[in-house]
Amino acid sequence: MNKEDTPNDKPYDPDISELTLWQLFYSDKKDWFEEKDGEQDWSRSSEKVKLFWSAVREEKMNEIDFDFSEFKFPVFTEESFWLKSERRDFARYVDFSFSTFPVGASFRGRHFQECTFSGGASFHLANFPGAVSFAFAKFSGPVYFGSVMFSGEADFSYVKFLEGAIFRKTEFGGAKFYSTTFNSEASYSFESWKVEKLISFRDIIFHKKVQFQSCDMSKTEFKSSDFVDAKFSNCSFGRRRRSNRLLFANDQYVIRKGNRKAKTDLSNAYRQLKKNRMDNNDWSIAGDAYRSEMVLKRKIIESDIRSGKIMKVVHWFVFIIHEVCSGYQQSYARPLISLAILISGAAGLIFRLEGLDSFQDALGQSVKAALPVVGRIGRDSYDTVYFILVFERIFSLILITFFVLTTRARMRQ
Repeated sequence: MNKEDTPNDKPYDPDISELTLWQLFYSDKKDWFEEKDGEQDWSRSSEKVKLFWSAVREEKMNEIDFDFSEFKFPVFTEESFWLKSERRDFARYVDFSFSTFPVGASFRGRHFQECTFSGGASFHLANFPGAVSFAFAKFSGPVYFGSVMFSGEADFSYVKFLEGAIFRKTEFGGAKFYSTTFNSEASYSFESWKVEKLISFRDIIFHKKVQFQSCDMSKTEFKSSDFVDAKFSNCSFGRRRRSNRLLFANDQYVIRKGNRKAKTDLSNAYRQLKKNRMDNNDWSIAGDAYRSEMVLKRKIIESDIRSGKIMKVVHWFVFIIHEVCSGYQQSYARPLISLAILISGAAGLIFRLEGLDSFQDALGQSVKAALPVVGRIGRDSYDTVYFILVFERIFSLILITFFVLTTRARMRQ
């Protein structure tokens, strides 16, 4: 550009007039903005920004040249890649590899919102230091987000991925996938991501060609989604420190503050993960997911009791027995320890109520009552504690059943 190219109603700015296309597209632009409260204020370079986007439309968009690799983008304006009257469509394959995007104050945070990528796209090693929105975008071709840095929140709500997508070693400050479409005929892969805050999947159907590989799922939540057919390969999950049960990211919030619907939804997520892992013979994760599912179901019953459904107390008591005495079929020790306590407690009652001379005699009778194969309950000798022994026989059978089921479940794991 030179002085003659400057419109008559604009003051001549030698900084603008001497800018080359290379400087417009590839310079770092650190002198184009000021940092204010973590945001980038581009107001002092508004003419340069307009010139940048005008050059993009003239030199790239009009020439159907969608190679934006290594570009350093300034703030997005109302008219960026397209004029307001134009359709927001990249008609061919578009490459944003190694590009850098601005922080904050973009045009309504849109960035690529409502855009159509007709020929596929690559964002390999692109850097988004602020929030970015792809909401309502449509990817008609495959898209690659390999090693992309999303320092802020990335919004993929209502995005349609029609021909596959790969998120490989992507770093998320946070991400929203609300009502996102994954075509059942294409393949999708989330591989080795890094998440600072939260990735939320909501109202999504994951089919069998969606794969999570080597992902840390501890900062992930699935709400009102169907992921029972998705593939999980070498993924790790969050754990509760005390019980070591499996956790999704929203577990503790839902348990403390969630309503019945939220708890039911989370319980369903654990149930889906359990079935998913069982179908893939991953019995260990399946068992841990089952334990979390049962905890949520107990919390749902507790909510019902607080709302006045008193008859649910019976169900709650069954869940408590299941948890305390077997760890929801995940603990060998609990049924054996419970059986030892039962035998010792019953022996103490027999010794005290019958006034026997030897505790060993009381213990022997208690063992006979607790273990059906050892002997039978003698009503004539211990008539006053007969019903105690009957209760011991019934409860010991429950504990023995718990032990058998737990052993079977753990052997499969």
